[in-house]
Amino acid sequence: LYDQIKLATQNPRDVFGIPTGLAGFDRITGGLQRKEVFMLSGEPGVGKSFLAMQLAVGAAEGSNGIPGTPGAVYQLEMSEIAVARRTLSERSRVEARRLRSGRVNADEWQQITEAMEKLSMLPIYIADESEWTTLDLRVDLARLKERGVGWVVIDYMGLLKDEPLMTETERMGVISDRVHAIAKDLDVSIIAVHDMTKGAQTGEVKGQVGLAGHRRVGYNADMTAFLKKSGKTDGLYRLEWEKFREDSPERVLQLRRVPGFPAYAEVERQPEPVTRSSG
Repeated sequence: LYDQIKLATQNPRDVFGIPTGLAGFDRITGGLQRKEVFMLSGEPGVGKSFLAMQLAVGAAEGSNGIPGTPGAVYQLEMSEIAVARRTLSERSRVEARRLRSGRVNADEWQQITEAMEKLSMLPIYIADESEWTTLDLRVDLARLKERGVGWVVIDYMGLLKDEPLMTETERMGVISDRVHAIAKDLDVSIIAVHDMTKGAQTGEVKGQVGLAGHRRVGYNADMTAFLKKSGKTDGLYRLEWEKFREDSPERVLQLRRVPGFPAYAEVERQPEPVTRSSG
């Protein structure tokens, strides 16, 4: 610990983990932290998978003067082609529907090929098999550690196939234990996309108890955040942190869905009002 603190004082910086390129997220978290699990939850359809992949691509690219970090994506819900198409759409600024239909003009085709060339160079390993267990993940990541993998996305954690004879609640408790152990033992940061309960969706339940499954899901997470729509305003969302291992003065990140594309942009923070003292 002394050596870590000494090294940090020699090169002080606000982002002391793996930067994601999403400035507000990195400001709040210090970047993705190795040996920790970031639990990303929210209502169905808010775009949790979009956000997880956006953070992943940013981590692979690097930012703030920090080079990119290789990582692995275990996509248990969609195909790897669908994941790549969404990311290409966001980076090329050509709608995913048009990528599928082929109705693109010459300028857009140039944007597509340029974005594809850049993305193909990023150190991201994607697997889309449906039968992954946490043991499979551990074995695969031990192999990928030789390639410098430092972060992992699991989308969705509840789709891992561990312990099929247990109840869903008990199963999720065991899975969360094992996912946390993988992060610790293999020195990686894990973004685990996870469901929220119906009570949390309706507002009847607040905080970490809104995570679906066993209460250990919340205990095992080092950070937990919920992605929510921001009131009735279309396109605006809030990423609200419910748990930190090390506290942060900020706990809410305002986001805007980029119209027509699977990505989020940070809403510019308003300056604090200046108060004048009377005298």
